[in-house]
Amino acid sequence: MDKERVNTALPDLSTQSEKDIKEEDEKAYGNIFTELESVDLPLGTTLSETLECITEHERILQEIESTDTACVGPTLRSVYDDQPNAHKRFMEKLDARIRNHDREIEKMCNFHHQGFVDAITELLKVRADAEKLMGQVTDTNRRLQEAGREVTAQTEEVICCRIQQRNMATTVERLQLCLPVLEMYSKLKEQLESKRYYAALKTMEQLEKVYIPRVSQYRFCQIMAENLPRLRDQIKEISMSDLKDFLESIRKHSDKVGEAAMKQAQQHRTFNSAVAKQASMGHYTKPLYALNGRGHTQTLNGLMLDDMVEEEDGEEEVLTAQDLVDFSPVYRCLHIYSILGDRETFENYYRKQRKKQARLVLQPQANMHETAEGYRKYFNQIVGFFVVEDHILHATQGLVTRAFTEELWNMALSKVIAVLRTHSSYCDDPDLVLELKNLIVVFADTLQGYGFPVNRLFDLLFEIRDQYNETLLKKWSLVFREIFELDNYSPIPVETEEEYKLVISRFPFHDAEIEKQEFPKKLPMSQSVPQIYTQVKEFIYASLKFSESLHRRGMRHKRVFKDHEDYLAHDDEWLISRFRLPRAILVQICGELELALERPTRRNRSIPVQVRHITAMRQSSVGRRLQAGAVQDGWLLGDSGYPLRSWLLTPFPNPQTQAQQNYNDMHACARVVVERSIGLFKSRWRCLDKSGGILLYAPEKVCAITRAYAILHNMAQRHRIPAPASILPDDMDAHFSLSISILLFSSTEIDDMLRKSTNLLLTRTLSGCLQNLIKKPHIGLTELVQIIINTTHLEQACRYLEEFITNITNVSPETVHTTRLYGLSTFKDARHAAEGEIYTKLNQKIDEFIQLADYEWCMAESDGRASGYLMDLINFLRSTFQVFTHLPSNNNDHASMSGKVAQTACMSACKHLSTSLLQMLMDTELKQISMGAVQQFNLDVIQCELFASSEPVPGFQGDTLQLAFIDLRQLLDLFMVWDWSTYLADYGQPTSKYLRVNPATALALLEKMKDTSKKNNIFSQFRKNDRDKQKLIETVVKQLRSLVNGMSLHS
Repeated sequence: MDKERVNTALPDLSTQSEKDIKEEDEKAYGNIFTELESVDLPLGTTLSETLECITEHERILQEIESTDTACVGPTLRSVYDDQPNAHKRFMEKLDARIRNHDREIEKMCNFHHQGFVDAITELLKVRADAEKLMGQVTDTNRRLQEAGREVTAQTEEVICCRIQQRNMATTVERLQLCLPVLEMYSKLKEQLESKRYYAALKTMEQLEKVYIPRVSQYRFCQIMAENLPRLRDQIKEISMSDLKDFLESIRKHSDKVGEAAMKQAQQHRTFNSAVAKQASMGHYTKPLYALNGRGHTQTLNGLMLDDMVEEEDGEEEVLTAQDLVDFSPVYRCLHIYSILGDRETFENYYRKQRKKQARLVLQPQANMHETAEGYRKYFNQIVGFFVVEDHILHATQGLVTRAFTEELWNMALSKVIAVLRTHSSYCDDPDLVLELKNLIVVFADTLQGYGFPVNRLFDLLFEIRDQYNETLLKKWSLVFREIFELDNYSPIPVETEEEYKLVISRFPFHDAEIEKQEFPKKLPMSQSVPQIYTQVKEFIYASLKFSESLHRRGMRHKRVFKDHEDYLAHDDEWLISRFRLPRAILVQICGELELALERPTRRNRSIPVQVRHITAMRQSSVGRRLQAGAVQDGWLLGDSGYPLRSWLLTPFPNPQTQAQQNYNDMHACARVVVERSIGLFKSRWRCLDKSGGILLYAPEKVCAITRAYAILHNMAQRHRIPAPASILPDDMDAHFSLSISILLFSSTEIDDMLRKSTNLLLTRTLSGCLQNLIKKPHIGLTELVQIIINTTHLEQACRYLEEFITNITNVSPETVHTTRLYGLSTFKDARHAAEGEIYTKLNQKIDEFIQLADYEWCMAESDGRASGYLMDLINFLRSTFQVFTHLPSNNNDHASMSGKVAQTACMSACKHLSTSLLQMLMDTELKQISMGAVQQFNLDVIQCELFASSEPVPGFQGDTLQLAFIDLRQLLDLFMVWDWSTYLADYGQPTSKYLRVNPATALALLEKMKDTSKKNNIFSQFRKNDRDKQKLIETVVKQLRSLVNGMSLHS
């Protein structure tokens, strides 16, 4: 076999020594060759395959020898995974290896056996010495233990003491670290118990950031750290609970807050009204309406005006918002949530709850409209709500924004207007409506003082004014009805001069003839006339009450509740929650401000603002033009804060004469007109309201624009285009330090309103009452005549009512757009209605008498005298018309009026009587009529004609009254004379004797007589005269029918 191929199969022995390598090589080669010689190779096995097998077995044996017995399983398994019968060869190899190791062990044992024997022999020799040494060591150890037992005990005690000392020092050290934590935690508990939540949060923050991290390894600190978030949540819950209690409390106290605010606003309003009243009386030297540059030396009854304002401010200081409401829960809760980083949640919750409360506050009670107290409580709640919101707005930063309050106010304003519009419509008491108006004005003034826009409330007052007028009209309707029911409708008897003067003082009546008469005497009108006149004036007074104190508050944003609290008296926690600064810093800031300002804002040392206005006026183009004399046809009006110039008119600072006082009054009135004109221009043309006080064009062009606006405004006035609500001039509100009152209605508007209201009273209420009175069944002819006389006097008194209104409003009746009273037409209509009722009642009475008529239409001959019912009717008419002749005729107007009414009534009665008699003849139910009945009917008509000719009412000319019976007379004459030939021959001619006889009427009556002749004269056909008469009737009937047919065809 090749030796090189054997070497490639052997392991690397480069690390061994040359001798060892040589020995190993010899041994290996010897073993290999021995194995090769001993191995029975199968047939066909090559030498290379045999060497590989031997090498593999050698590797496996080395692994078995070097590997733990528990891990030889995989190695042995690889023997079976090789060639077939490989395990037999491996077993043979293994047996050879065992034999080899046995030989080596035996060789080693033989080599070391003598040394082992020698070692055993020496060991046996030293056994005795070892036993003796052991005894000595044991004895020495015993004595040592006995000697060191006490020392050991003391040493153990010392060790225990040292350990205790070390533990105590460690404990003290740890306790010193833990003690601040425990103290802070105890402090935290005390703060929570005392409800000092802000300090508690600060303590928690120190515990978390400073103290607990130092001893975080202890369990109690971990428990504390885990408990702190829960405490924070507890503080949030408690704070939120306090906020909820505050919201509940503020809801209960809102009415008290609002009541106090409205009382203070009412005090301001009363004060301003007193100032305006005394100014109008001449005791106030400064006009109520002032331009820029108000001086500070004006007096009112010898008192400084500023001192009066200060006194009023002092009265306001008696009651503040914080006196009624404790806002600390809000501040505390807001600050706590801010520290906890959850401010937004708090703000959202607060606003949401306040919105809900606002909706609840705005819900009125169902019976609110029944009493003024219901309206007052409703207004108090709303005012209290917004006073609280205004306080929160100014006392906190961001909790309530201006946009939020404006949103709430817009919602509230719409709701309030809707509620007031609805509930005011239920009010039927004018006193309640007037009280509601006063409450609305105070309500608007109060909220306007807090900066809320209230123009829509003042617009609502126009609607309530109409409602007030309606309630007044209803009330006065009852008054008028009561007056009419209690009136006796007879002239007023006057026994003495005092009674006469009393009547004249109540009603403007002047009659020279009556004044010359001796007492007792009678006035033509009844008691209702002066009463109605007095009630109309009372109505005017009542209507004026709604407008006499109606005004807007033209003032700066002025809070009624003022915070006069000493903030520095609070502790640091409160000051930090309110101002975010501790007390020490705030005291320092206040001191520096006091030194810097040196109190220049006190009223007795106020800065003279008129200096700035005078300077601005001199530097303006208008001032320069006036100073240069470029303007010759005008003046400027200014208050006493400006110097007097030839082109600048100012009031007298201390008027000494009545003329100077009159000048001041006219100066104030002129400036009011100018200011209202400016406001009217700006309201009609909104572009002027957007200039912001800047002159946008050259002065010449601005003057041209203003002139064009004036012309357009006059055209709008002539075409009765209503003007919008006026806007106050911008500078009025900006420079007034005193709250002034701007009238919502001008004198012209009040005059127009009074006249319109009075017209409604006359044309609708009084006219309606008169119409109802006239239609009442118990009103007779005498009463109707007296009503006519009363309306005449009331009509004449209308001019005195116009003078009365003019004296109240000081508006000249010659003004272009002054409304005239419609009393003339009203009383004329009532008079015509009374006259018509007189005619109607007369006709009804005539009909009643005619219904008593009982004619025997088939009688052969008449009775020779008139019917009884007709004589009764004529007697009634005579007595009735005598009433007219006995009316007072002292006044020519009364005489002519009563005579005219009597004539018209008499003519109407005669015409109606004639028509009724003719209808009686033409009645369709009347089928037959005899000549005797016609003769009887003729006798009745004769009596009617005699009555007409007897002149029952003086004043008729000739036979005017008899013409009422001309139709009946011609018809009866035609049948009585039987003059048909003349009637038919002259028919249609103006000179006809029977011109008023209608062919149809004659035909109808003739047919009734024809039927009667046939029935009564059965044997008339045997007599020649009767036959001729019957033929004549038939011929006339035919001719009449042809005339009737011709008339129908012609028509």
